[in-house]
Amino acid sequence: MKKIPNVLIFLFFIFFFNPVFAATLLDIDFNGIKIGDSLLSYMTKEEILNEIEYNNSIGQHYLTREFGEVYHEVIDSKNNIMHLAFYVKPNDKHFYIHFIREIKIFDNDFDSCMKYRDKVDHLLKDYYYNAEREEISFNMDFDESGRSQSHNINFLFDSGDFISITCQKYSKLYKQEYNLVDQFNFALGTKDIKMWFMNPI
Repeated sequence: MKKIPNVLIFLFFIFFFNPVFAATLLDIDFNGIKIGDSLLSYMTKEEILNEIEYNNSIGQHYLTREFGEVYHEVIDSKNNIMHLAFYVKPNDKHFYIHFIREIKIFDNDFDSCMKYRDKVDHLLKDYYYNAEREEISFNMDFDESGRSQSHNINFLFDSGDFISITCQKYSKLYKQEYNLVDQFNFALGTKDIKMWFMNPI
């Protein structure tokens, strides 16, 4: 499987070419960062644990603490800021990455987010026609008002790996309290992280 420099180039390849990819998607990288890497190559242990502690305080109380979420920003080759999020195991001394998502901000412009998601969906479903595709929308459990919503399209592969493209819209209260923004996510994950998401407490 050829190395893909980042998600945008990955989508460029899908649109203009027809390369043959292996069954796994885990060699796709985000500005050089990919699943299986140690997050310690990009952040300190203290930064990682602080991120996990803070993000656990915001939400996802319906999940176990097997994985923790970490946010990190990197500068790409064109000096643009890439907003990335990772899931790692807090008790893993190497903090190997099991899940990566790139975040594109669409704050207070949810219609544009959905249009962008649908364009990416069109590219992915034409290329990955052998993958199982599912579309799911739901209210986020951590917001009891029901006004924080996630609109997901998932591509599921025989290996258990998955791609997820999502538009997330947060309530005004959660935006103010936790500094959240409406956003598009392009995510890549392993079978292990998928099973964790699917098995709440």
